[in-house]
Amino acid sequence: MKRIGSVLIIVIITVVLMFNVAAAEQMDYSAYEIKERFTPVEVYMLHGNNAVAQTWSDRYGDIFMDWHATWFQDGKILREVNYNPLGDQFYVPEPHMDGTCGMIELFCVKDQESNEPKESKNRITLYDWDEKSLSNPRVIAEGNVDVQIATGGCGFAVWNSPSKEIRLYDEAGNLCFSMVNCESNPVRLMYDQLGNIWMMTVIYGEEFEDNTYILRHIREGAIQWEQKTDQITSFYPDEQGGLYCVVLLGSGSYRTVGITHLDGAGREDLRKSLSADKVVLGCSVYTNPETGEIYLTGRAVANSRKVYKVYRMTLDQNWNMTDLDVRELDYYHDTNLRILRNLDNDFYVHSNGLDEDNRGEINPVIIPFNALKKTDNPGIRIQ
Repeated sequence: MKRIGSVLIIVIITVVLMFNVAAAEQMDYSAYEIKERFTPVEVYMLHGNNAVAQTWSDRYGDIFMDWHATWFQDGKILREVNYNPLGDQFYVPEPHMDGTCGMIELFCVKDQESNEPKESKNRITLYDWDEKSLSNPRVIAEGNVDVQIATGGCGFAVWNSPSKEIRLYDEAGNLCFSMVNCESNPVRLMYDQLGNIWMMTVIYGEEFEDNTYILRHIREGAIQWEQKTDQITSFYPDEQGGLYCVVLLGSGSYRTVGITHLDGAGREDLRKSLSADKVVLGCSVYTNPETGEIYLTGRAVANSRKVYKVYRMTLDQNWNMTDLDVRELDYYHDTNLRILRNLDNDFYVHSNGLDEDNRGEINPVIIPFNALKKTDNPGIRIQ
């Protein structure tokens, strides 16, 4: 009997020690938490630890009642603008290439009886956003108009649905391009630092798989080339007038990532595939204009096996891999980890956490990539 008791004590001590070791290895995320707000989908990085986002603050109530356009610095609120998206005014941050940020207001007059928007009375206004307030208002468009910020900021589109007119503006509100009889509001929009704009619109079919997507390259107010595809792609400027396009290939849970490069004339001159061993891969493509290095970044996750990783692959200009850095981030079992790059070419990971049981206790985090613990490669390879 004493022997059985001794064995039980040893087992208990072993379990306690194992738990303590695991707890000791668990990263302390408190220094990177954004405690004042929940952070929805889009986060833009500026210089250093500055980030702007649309956020909400009501943890348990109606998320549509208390929204903010928020500028964070080191995880603390530097400045913000409050709004109710069900009201007359909607605000969205508009990041600039120099690390500052403007603000776009969509003002919608509503019918007093029905409380429905009078779409013909919309007004889009661009503001400067400094430490004091919004200033220097410039009315960009009025009427039945809507606005969309470019991915990464640095410009925006205004869409007039009755006339099917699209207008593209730079970050200062200068008109860059206009087009009538456009198929749709952009489903993708990207600006680079050289004055190039890429816009993807959609011709809707009877079924989703029947949609046709049109990618246009715009420079100096004119379309340089356009081409059709049956797939919606993510795309990333190479900072030399060309573009990397990213699509998911195949079917099933663990799909391969296809990467193609289009030169300044829209000609395909590179095709690569990125895959891994039984993990879900995400992929963004960034180029360092100073060194010419190319970075592939994204998540590598498998919720069923508790794999929560992010990676940064470095390639030279000939697409030879020079480094693969894989880090671990299990933040409340979040499989939607997002890699962000700031204007200093530093990388961060954004996570909101996904554990439903603890949702009211989870604060979103924005963590420097290099602060995460290194881990093994889940078979990520480029071919």
